[in-house]
Amino acid sequence: MKKVISLGIIFLSISTVFSQVIDPYLLKEIPLGENSVNYFIIHENFLIYNIKDQLVILDLKSFNENKISVRSKNAGDFNTIIKEFKIIAPKTIAVVNNEPYALIYNFGKNTYTELPYNLESNIKINNNFWFSISQNIQNISFSNTGKYILEKRFLETFLLGFIPTENHFEYHLLSYPSLKELILFSTQDDLEESLNFSPKDNFLILTNYYNSIDNKNDDVYGVILIDLKNMKAIPLFKDEKIISYDISKNDDLLAVSFEKNITKVIDLKTLSEVFSYPIGGNVKFTEKSDFLIIEGTRISTLIDIKTKEVINTYLGNNLYLSPNEEFLAYTTINNPFSLVKEIQLIYRRSGIQKKIKLKSEYFLEHMKFSKDEKFLILLLSGKDSYNIKIYKIQE
Repeated sequence: MKKVISLGIIFLSISTVFSQVIDPYLLKEIPLGENSVNYFIIHENFLIYNIKDQLVILDLKSFNENKISVRSKNAGDFNTIIKEFKIIAPKTIAVVNNEPYALIYNFGKNTYTELPYNLESNIKINNNFWFSISQNIQNISFSNTGKYILEKRFLETFLLGFIPTENHFEYHLLSYPSLKELILFSTQDDLEESLNFSPKDNFLILTNYYNSIDNKNDDVYGVILIDLKNMKAIPLFKDEKIISYDISKNDDLLAVSFEKNITKVIDLKTLSEVFSYPIGGNVKFTEKSDFLIIEGTRISTLIDIKTKEVINTYLGNNLYLSPNEEFLAYTTINNPFSLVKEIQLIYRRSGIQKKIKLKSEYFLEHMKFSKDEKFLILLLSGKDSYNIKIYKIQE
């Protein structure tokens, strides 16, 4: 009798799972135009994205939306476009446009704070008899917890006020909200694409840099970790070129994929190697940091961090797990940068697979599941414009 009851419970559980899962269908499409960043944010039950210089906060329960304009009072007719937005605290977003102008917006309280950046204040000129120096703040970036701001400045020196003699970049790390300068380094190179904060802001990461931060030698390092607690630079992987890296959500693990076709996972507390795997590609930790994904040519590999074993391989790229790891989605293409025509969706508990077929080919810029795992959201680009597609996958 006990066996009959147990089997009944099992069948009931399976039928419940099947009844909750539906064929994915397109619920909402949002055209973004040409001037959008190539990502969106899922925060609690909100979808956050931008259309030109407007930040849009869409409630995924009611589908009501809130739009705010991001431009300074001095922008005038300047064509402002949002370049970055980040959640830095509960329901608080830091937004930067191309003036650059910065805004801290709390959409829970509907309050905002403007930072002292705008078209008029970002350029300073220092003159003396022979030389003048023009200093232009070209961009700023917020750290992931809002503790820091990174300023990118471009400096030009002119003889007699009009003959260019020298130029370079300066990167100023400031504490927020005090705006006290913590670190300054100069370089001839534009490092904007190579500098990133770790998720918990323990590190500022510089990749594939030909020189150390202190400019004392000419060694080449694949990664330089700037320890923001101790304010020191930690060079790693000398004479190695990396093609991709990621840091786990708690800042405890670093995954690096090298040009020589190998991937390593490093413990950031001890700087010791946890394990390595003999393939290279685009690497990323899953949201819970239980798994590491390596996207190579044609095949994506899912590796269990604890056991260091391969869980599965998938013929495709752009692999994403849902927040509770119930669902998995990927594109059936040879590399992450190919045009996409369909998305493969897997219900991991049952093994059921469904295909989402797109009406035409797009480049997939970003893909994520909503926090409650009811929606799969795609950001696509094609024909010089961006659009978001929201698919319903669960009742």
